[in-house]
Amino acid sequence: YNIFGKKTYTETLAARVLPESAPLALLARPQQIRQKNGQYGEMVNGILAPETVTLGDTLQVGRFEVTRAQWQAFRPQASYPAGRDNYPAAAISFEDARAYTAWLSEKTGQRYRLPSTGELKMLQKLAGKQENNLAYWAGYDPTPDERQALAAQIAKHDPDLLLMPAGSCPPGNSAEKDTPLLYDLDGNVAEWSVNKTGSGEPSGASAATVRDKRTGLTGQPPQGFVGLRVVRE
Repeated sequence: YNIFGKKTYTETLAARVLPESAPLALLARPQQIRQKNGQYGEMVNGILAPETVTLGDTLQVGRFEVTRAQWQAFRPQASYPAGRDNYPAAAISFEDARAYTAWLSEKTGQRYRLPSTGELKMLQKLAGKQENNLAYWAGYDPTPDERQALAAQIAKHDPDLLLMPAGSCPPGNSAEKDTPLLYDLDGNVAEWSVNKTGSGEPSGASAATVRDKRTGLTGQPPQGFVGLRVVRE
């Protein structure tokens, strides 16, 4: 800063060339993302559990959506193509999502649950500018009528052709230097939440849907594009 308290030209230029929230700058941010043999997560009592990070003062939320490797610890019979351990678990029912958090709590001795709808909506506001959603696959931001036509095209394909490994897109919540990075907050798979009535509600965009910029709504995702993220208490 100069004597008038303003940034010098050199400082202004440096900030412009590489803002702190730029993907290139994020590579230098220390993030101890936990993995075991290349699989995202942390071992807790012999279970590959989702890594959680603290957001704000109290909310501990999964850095990633629950992965297939983590889901297979709960459902060993679940069969996936090789090499996709870090893809999000998808085509998950609300009942199975809740059963997973109950099982994870019992096995680890820690308390896990699904997020509330309000918590997920708050997280979605922190989503990255580029997410794995329908706009990405279409190459443009489709109108409601165009979304219906695109939905018919998506139904012809295996969801695995559109899903990506967790964390493939730039993280959200990246504007503040010391906050943890969170991934796929409004894309890849929609995530189960618990609404005010206690019912399950898929929340957020997915590879098959996109958030309407005017209404803020995403529409109902196909079942093959619904997964989950956990909260740890």
